[in-house]
Amino acid sequence: MGKRGEVTEEVVNVWSKHFEVGITTTQLRLLPYVQYCLMNGWDIEPDKINQPERVIISDWKNEGNIIKSCRGLKVSKRFWDAMSEVLWLAYAAHE
Repeated sequence: MGKRGEVTEEVVNVWSKHFEVGITTTQLRLLPYVQYCLMNGWDIEPDKINQPERVIISDWKNEGNIIKSCRGLKVSKRFWDAMSEVLWLAYAAHE
């Protein structure tokens, strides 16, 4: 188990189980904001994220993981499951 917010081998393995690719530190650190927006019914505000994070959000949209609708932000079940498991590992079950 690693430090809080650290991309560990276990975090990469869990993410890869859902998406067949690893997860970067930038992606991991963006997930709490995405989850916060989802839980509060907000959309992702472009002025609250930087350019590399905007590219990640765009990629997740293009992959069908993040869906914008007239009712705000939505995500796929697969993305929600991966995000929840990775956030638990990296932020709740850390050393």
